[in-house]
Amino acid sequence: MKILFLITFLYISQSAYSNPKNRIVSTLPSITEMIYFLGAQDQLVGVTAYCKYPLAAKEKPSIGSAFSLNYEKLVKLRPSLVLLAPIKGGRVIENLSRLKIDHTLIPYERFHDVKESLIKINNVLKLGKQKLIDNHFTSVKNVKRVDARVLIVISEKIDNGLVKSVRIAGNETFYGDILKKIGGINAYDKVGVSYPKLDLERIMKLKFDYILRVGEVSLKSKDIKELWKSTQYSQKTRFIFEDYAVVPGPRIIDLYRKMSDVLNAKN
Repeated sequence: MKILFLITFLYISQSAYSNPKNRIVSTLPSITEMIYFLGAQDQLVGVTAYCKYPLAAKEKPSIGSAFSLNYEKLVKLRPSLVLLAPIKGGRVIENLSRLKIDHTLIPYERFHDVKESLIKINNVLKLGKQKLIDNHFTSVKNVKRVDARVLIVISEKIDNGLVKSVRIAGNETFYGDILKKIGGINAYDKVGVSYPKLDLERIMKLKFDYILRVGEVSLKSKDIKELWKSTQYSQKTRFIFEDYAVVPGPRIIDLYRKMSDVLNAKN
């Protein structure tokens, strides 16, 4: 019944609103950053509560999150296109179709997804920014190579200096893609699970030169560093705490350079 009401509201709103300009809604921080990178922010009328970069994005109306869209707010924005994350489960696509709101999927989980999605948005919105995209990704062709086996960690459980378990990034992730591109080897070579959890026994069976702890910068970043310094891996652990480290958008190129710099840095 609520969807039916929203369909009626949307029909009336669109009938009274004849501006042909695109009205885009982003459902993911990565997508929002892509739109700003391509210079199409004037067409962006809605974002999620998690879209915090650039700062101007925080001023845009929020429609909830990719996992829980607020359809009432969405309809009131009169979107001409919703850019969706390809998230499994849920009824988002079904609901948007019932509301007769155009939508398209924007992959983001792998390194190559970012460039392909930028190209897709560029083509859909007819922005003419292909050269900008190409130059952005060729800008890292001379980044210094890495000669090391690396365990990429995104979270951990450490008690009294003992690593109990870690959540890591496998090869089938944008972290794994970048590591491979800069010449490094992922210490976890299993396939099928992108971000597996490993206990201490499984960690000790792996061979690696470095642990690379990646995450967003936060009040806990310093504490996490101190935790790792208390472990048997203190000399092997390196850190990247940046907001772009967890958002595979255009700034994935910054992460590319940062991973090379951190893994090549001398102790």
